Amino acid sequence: KSSKIDILIPCYNSAETIRRTLKSISFQSYSDYRVILVDNNSVDNSVEIFNNFNDERFECVCYDETTSLGGNFNRCLELVTSDYFCIMHCDDEYEIDYLSTMMRVMEDNKDIELAVCNANIINSISEKVFSLKNLIKRKSFFSKNIKYSGIGGVVWISDYNKIIAPSAFYRKSILSKIGQFNPQLKFTLDWEYYFRLLSMGGSILYVNNTLFNYRIHGNQQTAALIVSMEKYQEMYSLLTAM
Repeated sequence: KSSKIDILIPCYNSAETIRRTLKSISFQSYSDYRVILVDNNSVDNSVEIFNNFNDERFECVCYDETTSLGGNFNRCLELVTSDYFCIMHCDDEYEIDYLSTMMRVMEDNKDIELAVCNANIINSISEKVFSLKNLIKRKSFFSKNIKYSGIGGVVWISDYNKIIAPSAFYRKSILSKIGQFNPQLKFTLDWEYYFRLLSMGGSILYVNNTLFNYRIHGNQQTAALIVSMEKYQEMYSLLTAM
């Protein structure tokens, strides 16, 4: 059955959080979507939890070879067939109107191939917590939706890394224009993709609505690596290239 939106979930050993993620999807006010779990050879019961959601819109694609984070993201892109898609992290949650709102702004802005929104920060039990860093990420509590292009977009993204990556809502046409993620990158997969879009004349629509819940916890795939200088070296190299 065809749908309007593909929600792709790259997964690796996510049993602790994935149930909450899937519930937030199933509670969406917009229902014309399909969900594809792209499992990167998990050794826990992530896939079992996913398959227990008795919903014909949910399907699972499992790989018996573990690849990089970027490699699994690209597996997700290869499965896109709908007009729009999202890459949802399996430890985050949508607000109830995420799909309906993002869909509407994309329909109203036909020249935009990527839209992003504000996010709450949540803890391990889905409680919303205050984050000064996230407060800074937001353009303004009072601003309307803003379109960013070219060098202005690069500066906006780079300033405190303002985009919460899994909040992004893509038009399928971005794949023919920009292609896949760079699987060699560990920390700046999203940055490099946005910068590539902007450098090729595309724009990013900032939606001034809080529609996403980004979870901070100790088991995130990048949590152990963020303290290393490798992250900052990669960010510096990318910004220098831009």
